[in-house]
Amino acid sequence: MAAFSISAPSPSSAIISTPGQVTLNFDVSGNPDPIKLTYHLNSGNNLFFKLADGSEVKEITQNFNLQNSPKSFSDILTIVKSGNNPNFSLGFINIDGIDTANNDPDSQQFTVHFS
Repeated sequence: MAAFSISAPSPSSAIISTPGQVTLNFDVSGNPDPIKLTYHLNSGNNLFFKLADGSEVKEITQNFNLQNSPKSFSDILTIVKSGNNPNFSLGFINIDGIDTANNDPDSQQFTVHFS
């Protein structure tokens, strides 16, 4: 049995202006099992992911079957500020994943700086 793992993400940019986009490039490897993958922003700020329908969320979850390992991701995320604009210059994007068949988790985090 191969352990489930998420490689360290390689963002397209570590510095963005909001609203702005960042592309996350990473690999997921493990057994050919159902996978739950979640992106989330730290809760202590007014940063949100903006979805295609215009809604703003702190978390994006996707479920898929890992057929071939590793599976490469290159996901484009739009980040916006909403509400009051506090004085902050960085935020964290967390990637959490779990092989739901084996309850085998892994996670990665990286810092995004805002200009």
